[in-house]
Parts: sequence; structure tokens; C-alpha cells
Amino acid sequence: MNAAAVTRSSPFHVLAGALWRLLVAGVVLLALYVAAGRALMGNVSALQPQLLAALNERLPFTLSASSVSGRMEAFSPELVFTDLRLAFPGEAIEPVQLARGSLRLAPLRSLLTRSPQASFVTLSGLSVELDQDEAGHLRLRGFGVPGDDGGLRDWLASFLPRVRALVLEDNRVLLHRPDAQGRRARLDLTLRRSGSARTLDARIETAVGNAATLHAEGIGNPLSPATWRGDVFLALEAERLERLFDWLPVTVPVRAAGRAGVQLWLQQAGGRSDLRLSLAGDNLLLEGGGG
Repeated sequence: MNAAAVTRSSPFHVLAGALWRLLVAGVVLLALYVAAGRALMGNVSALQPQLLAALNERLPFTLSASSVSGRMEAFSPELVFTDLRLAFPGEAIEPVQLARGSLRLAPLRSLLTRSPQASFVTLSGLSVELDQDEAGHLRLRGFGVPGDDGGLRDWLASFLPRVRALVLEDNRVLLHRPDAQGRRARLDLTLRRSGSARTLDARIETAVGNAATLHAEGIGNPLSPATWRGDVFLALEAERLERLFDWLPVTVPVRAAGRAGVQLWLQQAGGRSDLRLSLAGDNLLLEGGGG
């Protein structure tokens, strides 16, 4: 037996050949999956009624859209909804209108659970109206019956932890106050999850140039300070300080003008919180409300 025959029949040579065949088969199967996915998602619009009906069977609200299309993002199928409308049962919650929404599916989790599982959700063009009472409390307009949300809160509590990213972009906020005209702002928000880690990025900007930017990164729920462990950064940019006071939840007996900036860093871990604050201003004018 010569050395070449021994080399070709060695366990390592056989293993290398098997691994190479598996690699080639995997690439071919992946190419077939992508091709089939693109063909299927390209025909989503023809199946719009059946698709919406299947989704509505699993949602606590009724979803409708003027058009539904599909595409492949990397290796994940994604559904795109135009002129999206969410109608809730009963009269406790008014219908919600959105310009656009997209839902990216997680193929493996969907196969294992035998039901559609979302990994990325994007909502665009949402209009939110807030009512503020004299005590400074805020309430979403259209959600006016306390404790009656048709199961929406429980569904969101179950749905959000399973989503890797929730993006709200190009949204409008309108604040109604009893003693002032309505105030408008633009809101962008992104909530991401990686294992037990959470990242929250948000920015709200008014028409006069005042803006607030929030970045939170850590473990737990960044919207619940009691369970949050991580870092929070807040930056406030006021091009017109006097207009910033219109958004405060309570009336401040101070008149202000000029430009100002505030940066706040909060680190919370092990039951201890560290706070740092930085203030800057330009052409500031502050005086008591009594003159």
C-alpha cells in the first residue's frame, strides 16, 4: 500500500471531504431558499386578503391596509403595509392611522412555533395626541377609558420582549393643554434587544428647534427605572428657551429667553445611581414671573 492511498483513506481526509460536501449542499440550499423567498414575497400583493385575515386571527385588533407588499431583507422575509389602520374592539380606543409599517419575520422561530414571529417592526407616520390636565398629567387621546384596553396592554407586554427591534420614525406628537395652544413635535424612537440587554434611542424635536435626545443602554426595561440597570444619557437643546417651558408638565413661575443646553448622564447599577449634569447657555435671560 503506497503513501498516497493511505493519505486518501485517512480519517481526516474523509472528514474533510464530508465537510466540503456539507458546505456545498448548504450553499445550494441557501440559494434555493433565497430564490423561493423572493418569488413568494413578490406575489404577496395577490394574497393580501388572505394574509390580512391570517394576521387578524392572531392580533387583539383589526389590521387593514391599502396595499401589502413583500421583500427579502438578507435572509428574512419582510411584509410592508401602506396606509395602515389599526381598529380596536369596543369604543375604549380610537382607530390608529399610520402612513407605513413593516414586519420582518424570524424564519427559524416561525417554523418552530408554527406561527408568524416578528424580529423587526417599523412604524412610520404615526400621529399621537396628548391631553395634559391642570395637574400636569398626560393622557393619550383616544385611550380615554382607564383599565379598558381590550387586552392590548397584555398583548404588548408579551409581544415586545420577542422582538429584536421596534422602530418608530417620522411620527407627530400634538400636545393639548387647557391654558395654551396645541404644541407640535416630531418623535423618533428605536428600542433594540440583544439577549437580556436593551437599548433605547429617542429624539423629539419641536418646530422652533428645541430638541431632546435620549440614549439608554443596559439590562432590564429602560422605560421602568425600578428594573433598569445601565447607563442613560439625555441631551436637551433649546434654541428658544421660552418655548421649551410650554412642554413642561407644570407651570413654572419664571420667564426665560435665550439658548440653553443640558446634558445628563445617569449610571445605575447594584442599587446605586450616579448622576452627572452639564449646563450651558447663550444670551440667557431669567426673571421671576412676577416681574
